[in-house]
This record gives sequence, C-alpha cells and structure tokens, in this order.
Amino acid sequence: MRCNALIFLVVVQLSFQSCDSINKSSVFEVDNVAMGGYDPVAFVMDQEALNGKQENKVNYLGVDYYFIRPSYRDEFLRNPDKYIPAYGGYCGYNVAINSKRVDPDPTLWILQEGKLILFSDDEALNGKNKAAWVVKRHLMKQNADSNWASMN
Repeated sequence: MRCNALIFLVVVQLSFQSCDSINKSSVFEVDNVAMGGYDPVAFVMDQEALNGKQENKVNYLGVDYYFIRPSYRDEFLRNPDKYIPAYGGYCGYNVAINSKRVDPDPTLWILQEGKLILFSDDEALNGKNKAAWVVKRHLMKQNADSNWASMN
C-alpha cells in the first residue's frame, strides 16, 4: 500500500513538473518578460536591439512584452505574429542543430524572410552560432522550422 502511494505521489509531481516546463519552454522569458525585455518591434522598425520599457508592456498569451514607445506596443497588437521571434525566441541555431531550447542573447539576431531569429552566445562562442546560421541560412531555417514543429 505504501509503495502504491509513493508511486502515485511521484507520478503527480512529475506531471506538475512536466506541465510547468511545457508552459515555460514555449517562449523564452525571464520573470515572465519575453526576450529579456527587448522590444520585438524595434528589431523590424529600427533594425536595432533596444530594451523596451515596462510602462509600455503588453501581456500576450501569458507573457509580457516590453516596447520602447506606445506606438510600437500598438503596432505589435495589430500584428503580433509579425513581431514575435521565431522558435519562441530561443536560439535558432540550437533549434536547427540540436533540437534544443537555448536562451538567446537578444543582441545577436537577424531578420530572415521577415521573421526575427535570435542566437545564443557566450565567451567561448563569440558569435559563432549566428555566423554559422548566416552561412547556411536557408538550410538552417528549414531544419529549425522542422525541429521546432516537433519540439512543440
């Protein structure tokens, strides 16, 4: 009887952990703020990675997005799919190569086929993920699109 109760508790705990990781893993966010607070519209409109302001935030699908100005917030609300980054904002390179969600450095990005793609980085990489993507951009995007579909 104790064994059954213990198994039940473990299964329940794993179920809650799985649900929590599914919810959190669909979009890159820190403290429920998408993209580390960077303004998704600014990438397209200004061709820059700019930090948004909390006073211009909007909650979209349960995650807060910050914008540098109210007009960018309004533009986002008119067409969020245009501005939400590909692959939930995770590193496109790692989605393409490893089918893994790796936190990005939002200052490393490209626009490809009208979609924002972010990349991860650290001292050892020194921007190599973005560089590797750019060299084989069409193949990388094809792989990432396919992998992302199976990751969700």
